[in-house]
Amino acid sequence: MDGSAVKAIQELSLKNSFIEHEGAKFVPQSYKELRFQVDRPGQLDFNTLQSLADFVKENPNDMEFMGAIVVINQDRSVSLYSDLEDGDQQRTHLVYTKMEIEPFPFNQFIPAEMFNIYLQTRFIYTDSAQDLFKITSRLKVDEGVTLSDDGLSARVTIQKGISAASADVANIPTRVILAPYRIFPECDQPLSQFILRLKQDENKGAYIGLWETDGGLWKVDAKQSIKKKLIEYGLELPIYA
Repeated sequence: MDGSAVKAIQELSLKNSFIEHEGAKFVPQSYKELRFQVDRPGQLDFNTLQSLADFVKENPNDMEFMGAIVVINQDRSVSLYSDLEDGDQQRTHLVYTKMEIEPFPFNQFIPAEMFNIYLQTRFIYTDSAQDLFKITSRLKVDEGVTLSDDGLSARVTIQKGISAASADVANIPTRVILAPYRIFPECDQPLSQFILRLKQDENKGAYIGLWETDGGLWKVDAKQSIKKKLIEYGLELPIYA
């Protein structure tokens, strides 16, 4: 047997051996930790919290749920993970639940007509939303009419009746409390304060925009609302937000 063959056998032997240290196993040449490959089931995708809760409750004897946890993610989706696997000490992502709601386009101006549609379809239609709609749905922009916004309230011209010549002046507070759909429809939507701004385009009319004012604090309330709903549905696994 020549020297090159002996060297090849030695290298092959090294590649197929390992070093043990404090309960872990490492590859000799790279010192990378040796992990066993674990076959995992495919992830299930749901769109409602009810589906997730029912999936767990209808499989009470499933060993995958022993030590399983539920995590409410940063984007308010919800994940179900198995217990740590013996082979590689990793969790299996069993279920991913994400809502299917098109969010309102915050932090930008949109045409008044589109804003009014969104106000009725992408928000809980609270008294505050209704009061706002009564004004924004009747905005009237003509030559010589200016939408005045001083940062505290917006002075606008609105149509009073059927006649286009009949108009009145109204003030809209530029800070409004609204509840947009931002989490699963099954949950109570968190209320937030928004800054409302108006601008005028001589050719295309009025534009309206909403800007969030709480720096994302609403997300804390949103996660608690999701957790509360999962508990109401009878989910008994640990829930982390």
